[in-house]
Amino acid sequence: MLLPCWPDSPECRADNGTADSCIITSRSAIVRRAADKAVLAERTGADLVDLESVAFATAASARGWRWGIVRGMSDAVDADLPAEIEACLDARGRLRRVAILAAVCRRPALAGSLRRLRRDGLMAMQAVAERIAACLR
Repeated sequence: MLLPCWPDSPECRADNGTADSCIITSRSAIVRRAADKAVLAERTGADLVDLESVAFATAASARGWRWGIVRGMSDAVDADLPAEIEACLDARGRLRRVAILAAVCRRPALAGSLRRLRRDGLMAMQAVAERIAACLR
């Protein structure tokens, strides 16, 4: 899922003159299970969970900056993430390659899930790049 530039500014509108939009909630930890995502969506009305943007948005707003956030999401609301996902990422969201290798050695079927996440993440980042380029035109 791709979020538009925010706030809804004219230069970030889609070609048809309308802006994409969604409701975001923030959490300090990954919401891994589809069932938990559904409960969170029901409780908050959110379309997605964001872990990183609140600190930036708070700081940018406090400084009076004109700002936007474009997000690419690699996991769908109706999909579970592997239980090992948090161990595979560091506190900054970077891959922990040794942890990934160890997890795949313990559970070889995990390799398929991680490949799909990588593919979906790369597609999401391509969409992010396209949206940013459109915002900068």
